[in-house]
Amino acid sequence: ARERAAWAARLPQGREPVDCARASAWERDGVRFEVLHPAPERLPRGEVSGAHDNDASCVLRVSGVAGALLLSGDIGTVAEAQLIARHPAGSLSAAVVVSAHHGSRSSSSPGLVDATLPEHVIHSAGHRNSFGHPHPEVWARWAQAGARNWRTDAQGSIALEFAASPEEGVEASAERATRPRYWHGR
Repeated sequence: ARERAAWAARLPQGREPVDCARASAWERDGVRFEVLHPAPERLPRGEVSGAHDNDASCVLRVSGVAGALLLSGDIGTVAEAQLIARHPAGSLSAAVVVSAHHGSRSSSSPGLVDATLPEHVIHSAGHRNSFGHPHPEVWARWAQAGARNWRTDAQGSIALEFAASPEEGVEASAERATRPRYWHGR
């Protein structure tokens, strides 16, 4: 509660933080935002799936004319199964997925991969992370589904450009490839 109050104090005047379970969907400038998880009737934090707070993470799908982006938070396979069960086939498809829980072994189930079938998957992991994220099995699972894997620990930030039409799709590029440091390549 104290962390939430400190975070709320940093918001611009007149803005209130909203629990993601209460904010189901909205649209702004032709872009649709949908909170897909946790379900509005979810249990209190720490009791969502019998696992831990990670399964209470917000999952957000952002969609526009050229495709969708799925931000999957830190959910694990139990929450992924709940997510898939609550949403009809095809409704989770996304051109880009940010892998759940940094691409850990306890996430990115075959069911989630099949439900999303993205062109790109981004594994957000810290430089020299001690957990070894993303896990090689998760990397392979996404690659077998035809997704291009990106990892922030090795490639830096990943820029996404959603085109103005579905035919043009999504372009992705890695900061370290487009703007290498002076000492790279020497």
